[in-house]
Formats: sequence, structure tokens, C-alpha cells
Amino acid sequence: MLAAAPRHGMAVETGDRVTIDYVARFDDGTVFDTSDPDVAEANDLDPDREYGPLTYVVGSKPMVPALEDALLGMEADETRTVEVPHEDFVQSYDHDEFERMLGETDPAVGTTVRADSGMIGEVVRVDDERVEVDFDPERAGRTMRFEVTLQGVE
Repeated sequence: MLAAAPRHGMAVETGDRVTIDYVARFDDGTVFDTSDPDVAEANDLDPDREYGPLTYVVGSKPMVPALEDALLGMEADETRTVEVPHEDFVQSYDHDEFERMLGETDPAVGTTVRADSGMIGEVVRVDDERVEVDFDPERAGRTMRFEVTLQGVE
């Protein structure tokens, strides 16, 4: 199978496969996540984790809505800073979608799930119609700032 050729000079649209680098900070400037191994080392982040650019299809879940919105219209080598309230890390699914995407058939509050993208979340609410998953429960109530650089678009 041939890989899609990168598109240059074109703005990101829903359905595009993008590669990004990012640095995530709390309001006080503390770095809590990054794709850059040098930034990770300088900020004493997990030395056992493998750092590198993130590749993602715009419009697929789960992705933090504010980050996805920021990607739309970006062009290669462009950088944007996005403020993300914690609420954006909580995704809501109907039961069929939850089972299809996350492979869980019997959601219960407190259950840990892994999305296809690799993101890990915790089920925080279940009712007859919806299942809510918090993909960042450790940072509940905090506002984060993401500096995102678009490396490429396919």
C-alpha cells in the first residue's frame, strides 16, 4: 500500500491525516506533556515513554475539541497556541459508539478504557443513552495551554 503524499501549502480539513508536535503547559507554565524528547527531558517528564510527533486523522475521536478546531485551517510549519479547559477532555458516546470505538460492552463508572488512538480514559458517567469518558482525569479543573506545530498534512 502506498502512503499518501504530503500536501504542501494547503490548509487542514476534516479527514486529513496530520502530523503534529506539541508542548502542553498548565497556566503557571509547568510543562506536563510534549511530543519533543528534549523538552520532556528538560522538564523531568517520564523517561521511559517514547516521545515523537503525533499523527492523527482530523475528525476522528477521541481528540480534544479545542485542539482539533485549532488544527483546521493550519498549514505545514504553522504553530498555534490553544487554551483547553479540562471539560474538553470529557468525551460523550452513545452506547453503540462506545462499544464500537472502545471495545467495552458493559461500561461502569471508574472503568479504565483505551481508545484506538492510544489515549487512556476513565468512565465518569453512564446513563441509559450516553457514556462519558474523561481522557485526563488527573487534571480535572485545570486549564491547559497547548503549543501545536503542524509538521505535515496528507
